[in-house]
Amino acid sequence: MYLQGEAVRCVDDGDWPYVVEVRFTDVDGRQWSVVDKIVMFGTGSLSEELFDAGFPYPAAIGVPCRVLGSPTVGDDDEVVTVAVLPERGCGPEVRVRRRQLDGAEPVLVSACLAGVPCRYDGRAKTSEAAVGLVEDGRAVVVCPEVAGGLATPRPAAEIVGGDGADVLDGRARVVDATGADCTEAFLDGARQALAAAEAAGARRALLMARSPSCGCGQVYDGSFDRTLRAGDGVTAALLRRAGVVVTAGQAG
Repeated sequence: MYLQGEAVRCVDDGDWPYVVEVRFTDVDGRQWSVVDKIVMFGTGSLSEELFDAGFPYPAAIGVPCRVLGSPTVGDDDEVVTVAVLPERGCGPEVRVRRRQLDGAEPVLVSACLAGVPCRYDGRAKTSEAAVGLVEDGRAVVVCPEVAGGLATPRPAAEIVGGDGADVLDGRARVVDATGADCTEAFLDGARQALAAAEAAGARRALLMARSPSCGCGQVYDGSFDRTLRAGDGVTAALLRRAGVVVTAGQAG
């Protein structure tokens, strides 16, 4: 279980996993601060590369906790006592409102939709729906292309010879605008995205439309003249095969 918190700064970015400061508020309005490695928190697939690409602070984040004893009744909401970071065995015990505990289903989200400037052109494509998931602490944020080792910015890439499903089956390739084959990076990033979804228990994904990684239902056809064809990106295709429901998100 996670307590809704907010990552406010990076304390140590010398070696991965980075150390961050996370704050949350108890039922009496007192603000608490905990400092630990980023992997100790509910961050889904946030990786070193994604942070280096410009992860925005402050950001919603889940603080692992365990409910202690039986709930009592607060003014307008149920109040519970939780042990924070129980794995560490030394976290504080605090009283919070049950609505601060995140039991909602996580959703895999393309990082660019969440406001991370990790697209091929070094920009974000921020979506209100994705930001809402981040603010609710439900987003499992991932950029498959960055996770696969590609730089930001990078040459635009398209699928040549089919769609993402064809790439998975070896019938098509992903090629960038310079002619370089980047298929393996896209496959690796797709596998990492699926692993992040499975680790978080995410059964739905909100993905960047028309992307060679994340496109759902439509992708560019490999001609680099903005012609669309039916099909999914590589990551979207792999997620579908694993039973994840994928939806195209739009910037707005």
